[in-house]
Amino acid sequence: LLTWREVLSLHGSRRGIRVTVAHASLLLDFGLSRYVNRRDGQRIHYEGEGKRGDQTPTGGNAGLLECMENKRALRVFERIRPGQWYDRGDHKVTAAIYRDAPTEQRMVFEFTLEPRISTPLQRHAPQS
Repeated sequence: LLTWREVLSLHGSRRGIRVTVAHASLLLDFGLSRYVNRRDGQRIHYEGEGKRGDQTPTGGNAGLLECMENKRALRVFERIRPGQWYDRGDHKVTAAIYRDAPTEQRMVFEFTLEPRISTPLQRHAPQS
């Protein structure tokens, strides 16, 4: 488990999605915030950025769309409870839909995230 301070040093922002030239990561939880994220086996369905009104393809949402288009790795940190986080490792964005969220009366992005699978050689490569 990681503390918030450790996650902040790795993620580099208090915002949920951070995509830069050198780094891509996101913060998520299941039921601890107003965002509606859910699991489906190993897949994570992640609600895009923006809590009010229709979400737009800007900011973090644009970053996740760019990760999907360019097949960039995205590091995922999950908040288990306040102050306790789990590093879920690298994921890939495999799908993005723009859908109606009727209970919220707005349109939201839903991104599908799947773990990146490393080969045994990558996993056990010696450190130099």
